[in-house]
Amino acid sequence: MTTPDLADHAPPVPPVAIAISACLLGVPVRYDGGHKKNPLLVSNKSIQWIPFCPEHECGLGTPREPMQWQGAAHHPRLCTVETQRDHTQQLWQWCHRQVHLQSRLPIAGWLLKSRSPSCGLSGVTLLDRNNQHHIEHLGLFPRLLLAIHPQAIIAEGDCLHDETALNTFLQRITPPACHRTHPVQE
Repeated sequence: MTTPDLADHAPPVPPVAIAISACLLGVPVRYDGGHKKNPLLVSNKSIQWIPFCPEHECGLGTPREPMQWQGAAHHPRLCTVETQRDHTQQLWQWCHRQVHLQSRLPIAGWLLKSRSPSCGLSGVTLLDRNNQHHIEHLGLFPRLLLAIHPQAIIAEGDCLHDETALNTFLQRITPPACHRTHPVQE
């Protein structure tokens, strides 16, 4: 006689928690009041999304003047493009608190918006003192996150436009499922 597979009666697996740039879920928090909704991410019900937007949530609001990193790479300042208002300290304080808050949550990974001065892992512009653009700077949030948690698993959410890319990311953050493939026999 065979008995049902134990996996058939196992409690449901809780969704994996991933912190994500809110704009990737369709929340209109970008500097221009828009978003960068990624339908593949929004439709995934096996993930508990923890959305956040450093620029919006630190009090800069939406819409807001675009910002960029300026100055020396070892000590850049985050300034608005037209009015040159410096928001470095305001954003740094918020990101610092948020990194510590998220460190206490069961977050398995982070999906961040590329080219964002606050969240980008790549494509973030730094305007040096000679007004030359360098596109290798890291956004403030991932810089602080990696300083505290160098093993954090981070990806750019706008790079995950197909199931294969998303599954590759999810495999990096979740252990392989342990399922019985054969029924127990008595």
